Amino acid sequence: MIAAGLLAVALAATAPEPAARIRADQLQAAQAALPAMTFEAAQALARSGRHAEALAAFEALAARNPEDFDSRVWLGRLLAWAGRRDDAIAAYRDVIARAPRYVDARVGLAGVLLALGRVDEAWDVIEDAEALAPGNPDVLAIKGRALRRLGRPSDALAAFDAAYARTPEDTDLEIVRERTRRMVAHRAHVSVAQEASDDVPETSIVDADVDLHVEDGLRVFGRLQWQQRAGFDDARGGAGLEWHAAPRAILRGAFLLSPGSPRLARTDVGGEVETAAGRTQPSIGVRYLDFAGAQVWVLGPAISVDVNDDVAIALRYYYSRSTFQPSGRTRGDQSGALMGRWQASRRLSLSAAYARGYESFDILSVDRLGRFRADTIAGGTRVDLRSLTSLAVGVEHQWRTGDRQLTRITLDIVQHF
Repeated sequence: MIAAGLLAVALAATAPEPAARIRADQLQAAQAALPAMTFEAAQALARSGRHAEALAAFEALAARNPEDFDSRVWLGRLLAWAGRRDDAIAAYRDVIARAPRYVDARVGLAGVLLALGRVDEAWDVIEDAEALAPGNPDVLAIKGRALRRLGRPSDALAAFDAAYARTPEDTDLEIVRERTRRMVAHRAHVSVAQEASDDVPETSIVDADVDLHVEDGLRVFGRLQWQQRAGFDDARGGAGLEWHAAPRAILRGAFLLSPGSPRLARTDVGGEVETAAGRTQPSIGVRYLDFAGAQVWVLGPAISVDVNDDVAIALRYYYSRSTFQPSGRTRGDQSGALMGRWQASRRLSLSAAYARGYESFDILSVDRLGRFRADTIAGGTRVDLRSLTSLAVGVEHQWRTGDRQLTRITLDIVQHF
């Protein structure tokens, strides 16, 4: 189901970045009207969200005194927030060249490099910063972010814990620490869906799994599915694993079995490979489903992009090939889905999706094979609680061939432990 699939979208936790870039004309106007300003006043402008004025102020302060490294670090920070990351890197490197022991410049530089996906370069900078200030909470926090990107969430959590112990008032650090705890915890997930359709009785679906963190890079899970539809009860169970073969390569595999099931696949086996390049995660998966009277192969390439720290989009394409027994007739079908997520606040996210054809292969029933055509729209919201509980509600509406319609409401509960 689209709503359930969106619940599992991976969540980046990096420094905030304003939605609008600072235009050159804004900066020139701010500089023209700029009176002599102190560092404290410029800092107050930045913290109040008046970034164009703050950038102009810090440029003036830096030009006035080349040894004012505090102003130059703020200048790099504002350039990064404005999307001028190459300029930010140059500003930070200039400070490091002039004052090699100035730790804040190395922290800022590492943050920009991480945002650009240049993780190995960022790690070298962080190691230098840690050698200069091993107990600095900002160094520990950026180290934790880098360790997460390197596929070492347990080590990242240790770094975040150490940083948070020194700065418990840092709410941004509290959130990223909590999200990292979710990454290394076991989790239990229950999804309950109710379908109402023009042409069949109401359908109830329960999908539950327990996912165990064996070690960094390896998770195993067990899964149960149950469906009640048109007077038939279908149930199946299975297991799977997720293995991080490398920091930027993930392998997933799973199977579900349901001997004698009248509608669900009696054998459902699949695998997926996902990689990462900066903020982009391409993947490709393959599935085999053996129904009573039909066998289906599915190929599903996909790509997910973190547009910025708060917005992610994903595009998935499916090609399926069905063989019907006893005739041996075959048929090919194509489907696609576009999904988006917006982190509206620290604990609230919103999602939306559109699908053409099959909206999901999670619980594909035999009656939908053959000439199935549909358009589906979906929306949902998720809340992450301090108790490491996530609650999500999703609504989908589907228009099928022959003016038939279906509405599905889904409730997801995830508990990390």
